[in-house]
Amino acid sequence: MYETKLSESQQDYLKIIHTLVNKNRVARVKEIAQKKGVSMPSVTESMKKLAKEDWIFYQSRGFIELTPKGEKAAQYFARRTEFLQNFLSDILGATRPQSKIEACSLEHHLSDQSLKRLGLLYQFLNHCPKVDTNLSKLFKQCIDHNAKDDYFCIPNIFPHQYQDHKHILLSDLQPRQRAKIMLLSASPEIRDFFLNKGLLPGLEIAMQEHYPDRFIIQHQNQSIVVPLKFGGEVEVSIVNEQ
Repeated sequence: MYETKLSESQQDYLKIIHTLVNKNRVARVKEIAQKKGVSMPSVTESMKKLAKEDWIFYQSRGFIELTPKGEKAAQYFARRTEFLQNFLSDILGATRPQSKIEACSLEHHLSDQSLKRLGLLYQFLNHCPKVDTNLSKLFKQCIDHNAKDDYFCIPNIFPHQYQDHKHILLSDLQPRQRAKIMLLSASPEIRDFFLNKGLLPGLEIAMQEHYPDRFIIQHQNQSIVVPLKFGGEVEVSIVNEQ
């Protein structure tokens, strides 16, 4: 919507001006510079450009206000950022300071469609009428148990999808066979091994070689050596198998 008309920096400026005007009724270059962490000359140059494009009212050394067009855009970006803050804190358990920083970064790079689907996910986890359990609450319990090394939401028996022949243990994947990582072990040692290598659920890997004490998997062009014992507690889903 507005993302194609305004740069990331301009979006931030409009949100800052919106916040300052709501708080102080007016915004000044000095205050904007402090909030944005840039020099006053840099703010002045940006304000001139925003004014020229009719996003703000601005005269040199004067107060800064949003035009009706700028007000709509600022509210649009502010609402997106607020939702992402809530998603990160309510669903993922991020602290409020952390969620504020990360939401501002995410907001710039999410399409309208992705944001809408995150909204549906938020709603599904909290209020899905087809599920009796509050999934968001269960997920928070799973996060809280992380510190105790007790992932109650991860089964200790692998593979848990025994009804589906395409879901197998990583150690059972054959050379040249491709699969998606579906479920990592409850063991902190095994989970950390995969997470520290960036091997997250949903990534597609391929089996290269099996050895008595290890096997080698490939993600894109990188080969990764995995201890054999770890493969018995990681579940994968075979892809493109006839």
